[in-house]
This record gives sequence, C-alpha cells and structure tokens, in this order.
Amino acid sequence: NAVTFAGRVKFGALAATQQIIVLSTAAGGNRFSFRVLSTGGLQFSLRRLDSDSTMSYATAAGVVAANTAYSIIASVDYVGNTASIYLNGGSDILAATLTLASSPGPTSNTTSLRARIGASSDAVPDEFFPGSIGMFALTNSIPTAAQRAAIFAELAL
Repeated sequence: NAVTFAGRVKFGALAATQQIIVLSTAAGGNRFSFRVLSTGGLQFSLRRLDSDSTMSYATAAGVVAANTAYSIIASVDYVGNTASIYLNGGSDILAATLTLASSPGPTSNTTSLRARIGASSDAVPDEFFPGSIGMFALTNSIPTAAQRAAIFAELAL
C-alpha cells in the first residue's frame, strides 16, 4: 500500500500538464499519477480508496524549471495517508497529509496496476512529457532518510 518513484528527470518546456508516471487499473482511473504542471509545480493525482473519488496534492509553483534536470523521490503511503516529494536530496517539499480512505485495507485500489511513463493512462494518451526520464525505479515501499540519501547519491552520478 505504498508507491515510490525515484529518478533523474529533466523537464522540457512547461507549457501544459505533463505526466511523469501514472499507475491505473485496467478499467482506467488513475490510482497514482505524478506529474509536472505548467506552473512548474509538481502534483500527485490520487484516488480515495473507499469512495474512488479523485484527490490532488500539489507543491507551490516554480519548484522546477524548464530545461533543468532534477533527482526526484516521490512517495505515497496509502496506509499512513502521507505523500512526500524530495528534490536533489533536500527536504520534503510537499509533506501532505492525505484523506485517501476512512479504513484502508485489503480492498484498496492499489492492486493490479499498470504503469505508463511520460503520458496519461487514457486509451488515447495525452499529457506527454517532452523532457527525459532516466535512472528511475518504482517500488512498493517508502524509503527511510538513509535510503533516500543513498538513492540521491546514486542519481547524482
């Protein structure tokens, strides 16, 4: 019941919303979407586990710039109801407390997910990512501070 994206991301032009990574069920409906907004903010678009309604959590505008590379760790803990985004080894720039479920558990919508990198999960994809995504990993755990430090050291190479 956790999802973490870690990678080296270089943003292109920030003219529109652009998907970095999306996890969705076969029937559609993003369970985990991590994207950049045209404002230079980063955003999670998630689904409540009990009512299947969309929820969005975004950073302030201007945290990333066009034509610039960043090391990123972005995590969502569906049981602990938290979301975090770390850039270049810094502190959590989101630190969101989520309202994903009144009682998360085995009926969560985080099973049987498919992933798409650099575009939406729609049958006809959109929100294409015009930059580059490299050295990335997707895990089902939340990294500790020591693990984040090790990941950022690896991404910086």
